[in-house]
Amino acid sequence: KFFFFILLIVIAGKAPASSRISINAENTPVAQIFSLLASAKDLNIVVDPGIEQSLTLHLVDVEWQDALTIIQELTNVEVSHHANILVVREKTSQGADNDQTAVLFSSGQAEWE
Repeated sequence: KFFFFILLIVIAGKAPASSRISINAENTPVAQIFSLLASAKDLNIVVDPGIEQSLTLHLVDVEWQDALTIIQELTNVEVSHHANILVVREKTSQGADNDQTAVLFSSGQAEWE
C-alpha cells in the first residue's frame, strides 16, 4: 500500500546558506524528497528516471546540507550542483561517463548557497 505524507518547513527564511528545514515523509519516492529539498533553496532539479526508491524519514530543524547529505547516503545516489540546478542520478562505477559528468557539474563549493 502506497502512503506518503510530506511536511517541509523552511525555518530561516528564503534559502540562506544556513537554512534549516523539517521534513516528515513516509514511504515517499526519493525524487519527491529531493524535489522538496531543491524547492527549499530555490533550485531547479533533474532526477534520473532510474531512481525509484522510497524513503521514510522524520527530520526536525536540521541544516539543509545535512538533510541532503543523509538522504543522499541512504539512497546511494550522486548529487551534483551547477549554477541553480541540482542533478540527482543513480551512482555509477568510476568510468569515462562519470568523469565527464563530474567536469560538467563541478561547482567548486563544499556547500551550496
